Order: sequence, then C-alpha cells, then structure tokens
Amino acid sequence: MKSSFGKLIYSIFLTLSISSLVALIFKDVFWNVFAIVTILQIISFVIFNRIYTNWLILALEKSKAVQLKESNRNYTHVECPCSQKYSQLVDIRFDTKNIYRCLQCDKDISATPIITTVNTSDPLYFNKKNG
Repeated sequence: MKSSFGKLIYSIFLTLSISSLVALIFKDVFWNVFAIVTILQIISFVIFNRIYTNWLILALEKSKAVQLKESNRNYTHVECPCSQKYSQLVDIRFDTKNIYRCLQCDKDISATPIITTVNTSDPLYFNKKNG
C-alpha cells in the first residue's frame, strides 16, 4: 500500500503530466494552456470528490435506515385463534401493524406484541458490595 505522501506525489505528477501533454498541442501558448488545464483538473477533482462523498453519505444513511427497520423485526411462534393446536412462525414488528395469514384456516389474523415485566432475583452467592 502506498503511503499518503507517495500518493500525493503521484497525483501531482499525474496532473502535471496530463497538463503538459495537452499544452504541447498548443505550443504557441504552452504556459497559458498548461495553467488552464491544471486548474480545470483540480476543480474537476474537487467537484467529483464532493459528489462522490455525498453519494457515499446518502448510501450510508439508507443502509442505516434499513438496519434500523430490520432491528425492529422479530420472529415468534403464534397460535391461530380459531384452532389453538396450530402454531406458526410469524414476523412480528414493533413499528408496523402485524397481520399474517394462517396457513391452516387461510384467514388474515392480527397479532399484537405484549410486553410483560418480571422481577429479577439475585443469586444468594452474589454480593452487591463487592460487585
């Protein structure tokens, strides 16, 4: 892998080489064309870099939104209310209404997640003072 300084030197060399090649076409006004082409390359690089960075940020934000949606997804086994003997694996989400089709009776069923709280107990050997 090249070092940052090596990449900088390579980039400057490449920019000046392209400017020289284009300026050689116009030998009468070599230095004017050389300066204009060099400035245009730098401006083009800055604009391209800005557009590419914005595109990367947008793609990252989209992937974070998808990741957040997927973190709200949970799979659980639920029983059909018409027949308590049939259990089915259903995708339960906390951010949308959960409606699934029962595979046994072929009816649309709404599922709501219920959260319950339970007191925890500390084991007898656990000493809170010593951590």
